[in-house]
Amino acid sequence: MATMTLDLITDDPNNDEFAVYLVEEGPWDSDPRQRLVALQKRLYDAFDVIVEGVLASKYPDSKGRRFRIQVNSYNSPPESVLNLVRKFASFIQENDEYRESIQKSPFVADLRVVNGVDIGRCKNSD
Repeated sequence: MATMTLDLITDDPNNDEFAVYLVEEGPWDSDPRQRLVALQKRLYDAFDVIVEGVLASKYPDSKGRRFRIQVNSYNSPPESVLNLVRKFASFIQENDEYRESIQKSPFVADLRVVNGVDIGRCKNSD
């Protein structure tokens, strides 16, 4: 696996999750396709790092825990960015291969993907 940048990794006792943050900042171009492709790659890479145990090797307290990948987007992200995160979250829960890889991994009890706007942690002024 190529080098992966996770912007912040924390233990979130309020939600009983280990949180992995990906930060995407604007300004956003009128055509964010390249940024969407890059974000999608980051989401898949973060998924792999968690499910394959790479993160657990560096953070042993995370092993077997519930995880949250949270994409925080600032400077008024376009709806397409928020929708990409929503669709990715649905995909990993609905796709048999991805759902099964979460269930069979000894490194993660569960995994959810959210964007900061939907859970009220980032403000979208659009």
